[in-house]
Amino acid sequence: MAKIPMGNFGQGATTAPVAHTRVSGQGLDAVSRAVGDLANTGMQLASRYQHQQDEEAEGLARAKAANAQLDYELQVDNATRTMEDDVATGAVPYGEAMGRYRDAVGKIEVPVIEGLAEPLQLAYTRGIERTQAGGAQSMERVVRTARRADFKGQFDAALDKLGKISGMPGADISAVIDRARAFAPLAQQAGLDQAVVSKRLQDFSDAAWTTQATQRAIFGREDAGQLKQLELDLSAADGYYADKLDPEKRNALLSQVMTRQQTLADRAERAADRADAKGQRVLDQIDRQIASGVPGTPEMWTSWAGVFTDASPELKAQFNERVQSEREVQEVLRMPADKQAAYLQAADAELMAKGGTVTRKQNLDRTRTAIEAAQKQMQETPLLFNASREGGEVEPLKLETLASPADAWELGAQLQERAATIDAMRKRYGQSVQMAVLLPQEVKVLGDTMKQSTSKQQAEMLGQLRTAVQDDTVFNAVMQQLAPEQPVTAYAGMLATKERASVTLQKHTFSANLTAGARDVAATMLEGNRLLQGKGDNKFPLPPERDFREAFTSATGALFAGRAGAADVAMQAVRAYYTGQSAAEGDHSGEVDPKRLQQAITASLGEVADVNGNGEVLAPWGMSADTFEDEAEAAFLQAARSAQLPDSVTDNFGAYGLRQISERNFYVTRGREFLSDKEGKPLIITITGSGP
Repeated sequence: MAKIPMGNFGQGATTAPVAHTRVSGQGLDAVSRAVGDLANTGMQLASRYQHQQDEEAEGLARAKAANAQLDYELQVDNATRTMEDDVATGAVPYGEAMGRYRDAVGKIEVPVIEGLAEPLQLAYTRGIERTQAGGAQSMERVVRTARRADFKGQFDAALDKLGKISGMPGADISAVIDRARAFAPLAQQAGLDQAVVSKRLQDFSDAAWTTQATQRAIFGREDAGQLKQLELDLSAADGYYADKLDPEKRNALLSQVMTRQQTLADRAERAADRADAKGQRVLDQIDRQIASGVPGTPEMWTSWAGVFTDASPELKAQFNERVQSEREVQEVLRMPADKQAAYLQAADAELMAKGGTVTRKQNLDRTRTAIEAAQKQMQETPLLFNASREGGEVEPLKLETLASPADAWELGAQLQERAATIDAMRKRYGQSVQMAVLLPQEVKVLGDTMKQSTSKQQAEMLGQLRTAVQDDTVFNAVMQQLAPEQPVTAYAGMLATKERASVTLQKHTFSANLTAGARDVAATMLEGNRLLQGKGDNKFPLPPERDFREAFTSATGALFAGRAGAADVAMQAVRAYYTGQSAAEGDHSGEVDPKRLQQAITASLGEVADVNGNGEVLAPWGMSADTFEDEAEAAFLQAARSAQLPDSVTDNFGAYGLRQISERNFYVTRGREFLSDKEGKPLIITITGSGP
């Protein structure tokens, strides 16, 4: 290939000279052709280069256009996604979304691409337009979807609110359903499927009617009449819910209604049974109250009457009978004892002669029981008996004042007042009323206090009580009540009242007899009782109780024949004195000393007298045996003459003996037999002479 000489452009001045050659004609033609070919080739190259440059420029413009269109699509797509999210989150109302979207897209710059051929420019422009149109279509779908969702939500919310309205008591269900159906055309216009809307409305209607029927069942669950009407509305062919509820729902609710009706029927039956059972229990309580003799309080009768509000007519009638029975019993209880007996005899005779109702017989039995209970209460707790009749209460004793000599008089005044009350009762009801001046709980408190006190404290309290009461009868009555709880303490207390009395423990011919005052004996007895209860020296030896009891029984012989209870109390008193005296004398043998035992018997119980050699008895404490025999003979003479016994008996006291009843009362015996009066009753003498 021929080369075009480039020349020496840019070379130095020392260029080699041109060599001139001789050219032929033929040579010139060849050169001319070569030059021509070279020119053509240059033009071709130039044209090809220009074409290549044009193609490259066009390719670059096309690439720029493609990239620009992609960038635009991305920005439009980003604007579309952003607006879609804003609509979804509620940041932009869907009604404003399209306008805001157009504004956002309008702000996106469309790149101008230079060098695009007209067809490519047209394609580029149409691509931009397609991107804009696609984004707008997407945005329209978003708006349409949001609008449909909004309406569906509004539709659901409306149905929910209407559902709540339909659940209100007394709601007009038909009107509520009509309001719900008014949403159907709007829902369809909003694009909701007609089948879906119809299904929702039908479900709403069913739920509304079901709610109403269920509410009727709930609100009427305690009303048998309402439940019965609902049963008809659910079950009848032309019932209220026949065209409103599905058969399955009607049957399910109907089953519940019928079950509830049966429950109410069962409950009513059980309630009647319970009311009658409760009424019967109250009648039993009333019967026990009437039979106790204690009148029921107004509050009790008011409470009882309230129980019979729902009871059967038969039980109400029985309650009214109890009210009348209470009045009758209380009237009889206020009668004297002889008139009470006469009343019962007359009532029994009337029933036997004329007959009577079962109610009358039951009331008479309650009256008899009430009389017996009242008599028992009058004997055991006369103060409570009196308070129940007067409608008051027994003022509690101030037992705590026993600890203060300055305040003990208050307790004494209370006991005197109680004794006066019992004296008044004796005038009305007879001398059989016991002088029980302590209430049962007070006996326990006093007994517990004595148990917890030392012998010195016991003696001080008993002394203060005796001083405060200033009446041996009342004081001894307190001790008698205390005896079951604290027999030795009570016995010592009664001995302490015999202030000026003494007992001869040992007689001497040529020297003064050994005697002991009542208070000394009581103090020794209390100290011994303390030791026996384990409150003293635990190392102090005591004779075993069995050994002491055997020695005591041997020493007293037949003194307590027929009086086991008296023998036990006497043994405890003697053992307490014996123990106290043993401690005082420093006897640590732990064995029974016969001499000290005999002195303990005399000190604790008094002298033993063998009247006419016909049986030993105890003289009143502090009275000698000789004095007692003289007193006994005088008392016998008086009792025999009062009983109008023959002189052969009256003048023959030496032929008789005595059997002890109490400290001053004795039966008269002849051998093993009791001497009787003309009525066959045992003759009793009472020692009221110079003894304490």
